[in-house]
Amino acid sequence: MNWTIESAFADEAIERVEASEDGYFFWLKGIPVQIQIKLSANSVRGGYNFQLSHYIQTPRQAGPHYPARTWDYERGDALHLAVIAITQDYKEAVLADLVPHAEWLVPNTFGI
Repeated sequence: MNWTIESAFADEAIERVEASEDGYFFWLKGIPVQIQIKLSANSVRGGYNFQLSHYIQTPRQAGPHYPARTWDYERGDALHLAVIAITQDYKEAVLADLVPHAEWLVPNTFGI
């Protein structure tokens, strides 16, 4: 499936989305932390790379979730990969009756 920008953010875990100059900002429900996704063109293989300002580590995880793949051919598909790198673990924790907390978001120490 090719994801659009709108469908990539059509996730029940997301409270709000804003476009930025080089990507997007979004907020998870119950967590007042701005998460940034920076998209850039991949000049070597084509498509788009993404970087996240934060990774997620819920109490159910031993460590932060670092996405294994940070690239895709289409902009919407790369954006979808970035979004689910955060929302998938968030939703699993909420389904386990954990209350969302800002400490679940671990800043990307390499910067964005």
